[in-house]
Amino acid sequence: MGNRPGRLTVTVLVLAAEMDRTADAVILRLAERDIPVVRLDLSWFPQRMRLDAEFSNGTWSGCLRTEHHTVDLAEIRAVWVRTPSSFQMPAGMSKAEADFAQSDPGVVLKPLSTNLIYEDGIYKMGWTRRLSRQDLADPRGIDVTTHLLQDWAPKWHECRAVVVGDDLFSVAIHAGSSDSYVDWRSDYPSLRYEVIDLCEPVATSLRGVMAELGLVYGAFDLVIGPDHTTGKETVTFLEVNPGGQYGFLETATGVPITDSLARLLAREAS
Repeated sequence: MGNRPGRLTVTVLVLAAEMDRTADAVILRLAERDIPVVRLDLSWFPQRMRLDAEFSNGTWSGCLRTEHHTVDLAEIRAVWVRTPSSFQMPAGMSKAEADFAQSDPGVVLKPLSTNLIYEDGIYKMGWTRRLSRQDLADPRGIDVTTHLLQDWAPKWHECRAVVVGDDLFSVAIHAGSSDSYVDWRSDYPSLRYEVIDLCEPVATSLRGVMAELGLVYGAFDLVIGPDHTTGKETVTFLEVNPGGQYGFLETATGVPITDSLARLLAREAS
């Protein structure tokens, strides 16, 4: 028998990939504040990480076990969920078995996995795109799954507004190509960034969404453009992502989101 993993008293749990510079920075700030923190990669489950947990009377009990550590769930006071890695299923499982194990139908309604598609021997990303008349002329297959369709919002630029607790960081994203004008993620080199202030009604609305959803971190995607009737500036809400990326904004503009996150997690852990 090998050595038993040491039991950790942890108040902040970070769920992030092993190679994640954004998570590295936040963990470093927490360590500087003497906040007990541990980082786990969901790809370790179920081969390198085991979970023994029970939810009863509104609280979690049990532990997370890795080769080296055991984390008591009852001690955790704050959790930061970065972009979770896909679970790594054991060798020997068929594709159907692995898909079933990863999606947990009937128990977990949203798979904790990447949105990349592996096809024809390469990884592909499904970018947002405008539907053409040709697309709409042949709707076969649309009933296979659910879809999010929304009206095109005319825009001057987009904005990613990151809310961390009481802090709000707003950065305009200016497209430099036709592809990035539709989906800025498709052409990062063409983008230009600008720190902006959102008007008070919009900022208040974003904080209201956070409160309604019970979130303390959220990355909002907004379209800023002309109103179709008056031509005046209007803001269109697209989505709020509780795990939305922000590191590229911090690198480009210096907005101190990492410091804000560290303060939030430290406060929740105290």
